[in-house]
Amino acid sequence: MSHSSGINWIANKCISCQACLLVCPSEALHLFEGKLAFDGSKCDSALFCIQICFTEALEKIDFFGSSTE
Repeated sequence: MSHSSGINWIANKCISCQACLLVCPSEALHLFEGKLAFDGSKCDSALFCIQICFTEALEKIDFFGSSTE
């Protein structure tokens, strides 16, 4: 799992469909060696990626760093 200020990326749920790449304004989500990668330090928590991810590999985390689900 990778954490940013407001997003948790669950790598084992990700199928690297790349839909989130199209909506990430900060390029926190990117391709690395043909697979999706997440750099939490670049994430601006726009949350567009969460809205488009149909595998639920991205989720919003609360202020204290725990998952909202």
